Amino acid sequence: MKKTALAPLTEKIKKKYPKGLLVRSEKIEALSMEKDLNKKVALYESLSALPFTAAEKPALQGVISSLASGFLMKKDWPNFEKYLSPITDKIRKASMLNSAAWSLCGEGIVKEVSTADAVLSAKYSKQSIDLVKSLQSAKNRADVPFNRSLKQMKEDSKAYLGMFSDTYAVSLYRTGKYAEALEYQQVYNETQKFSDPETNERYCIYLEKAKGGKEAEAMLEKLITKGAASEAMKTQFVRLFQANNSPEAAAQRYLNNLELEAKANKKEELRKKMIDREAPDFKLRNLSGEEVALSSLKGKVVILDFWATWCGPCKASFPGMQKSLEASKDRSDVVFLFIDTWEKGDNKEKAAAEFIEKNQYSFNVLMDNDDKVVGSYKVEGIPTKFIVGKDGRIKFMSVGFNGTETLIEEVAAMIDLASEAKP
Repeated sequence: MKKTALAPLTEKIKKKYPKGLLVRSEKIEALSMEKDLNKKVALYESLSALPFTAAEKPALQGVISSLASGFLMKKDWPNFEKYLSPITDKIRKASMLNSAAWSLCGEGIVKEVSTADAVLSAKYSKQSIDLVKSLQSAKNRADVPFNRSLKQMKEDSKAYLGMFSDTYAVSLYRTGKYAEALEYQQVYNETQKFSDPETNERYCIYLEKAKGGKEAEAMLEKLITKGAASEAMKTQFVRLFQANNSPEAAAQRYLNNLELEAKANKKEELRKKMIDREAPDFKLRNLSGEEVALSSLKGKVVILDFWATWCGPCKASFPGMQKSLEASKDRSDVVFLFIDTWEKGDNKEKAAAEFIEKNQYSFNVLMDNDDKVVGSYKVEGIPTKFIVGKDGRIKFMSVGFNGTETLIEEVAAMIDLASEAKP
């Protein structure tokens, strides 16, 4: 590093005040920048004798948290607890406990986990719940993290309680406490208005274990009708319906009716969200070098999917988009265009082509190399999809990815609704 004119003075100050602000700041910065966990620990131990002020505590909390996070990633639970202990920011501490608990419980109820891991998961998760509950009852500013007001903390803690309750429910289920698991899963699912199929699936499993098949069947019926059920929930419903009511054929017919009703409800919900705005025209080349103009596709429903090879949610959505494309393959009036934009690197076409080929997607990929098209559509984040009606105007805009099953159902319904617009 090039020495500045101030370097001699800096060294003089550090020598005269070996525990002073300058020394403390440099040590915290060094610890923050260090990547090696063992070296990070050694640097942290060297800080113990320094007199940190209240103003320096937030930065110090950050470096302690990085140590705890490092041991969390290594699943070194004794050291995780050691470096978690000095953390005074309750939200930071609760969040790390929740992450540890989620890892220990297998991130759900599908993977096998040991009894010891399940018990430790429940312990950490309960601690995270207790910390958040203590913030809900906080009475003065000193009880909350430095960067939040008392009012804001109480509002935020409701969201944290819901999220952490989902983890705690899994941990409780893993340890055989089904009634308690159901109670805490309900806390989370109510924050989502029972709209998430993944957590609804767990809720119904806990419900059957805690209260029996009859109650689980009734809840499954409601959630399937609502359009908030996974395939596993539908299988569970058929099994319970058979056991409680009638033969398999009757159960399947009933399930089909529920699904039809759910699709009709979803379609009507989407109809209310339809928009009608201009779709900016463009001409782009695909990976085969062919030019595609949006204006040439008037009279067709066009699905524009803006994506990039570095975008995790974009890639996560593609299995569902492939199924949506295949479901419409016999419709000559439906076209899917996948617009690669905001791409990084020198050879954007190569990156896109290799990704598509590797995953065996049958997408027509257009290259927006200068990002002009994404700008004309005023896209703020990807994945973003536009459904253009047969009249050449945008009928729907969808941002993000909320799960494969939801995506397939929504794309199908939006295509049907957009088809109603006459060219």
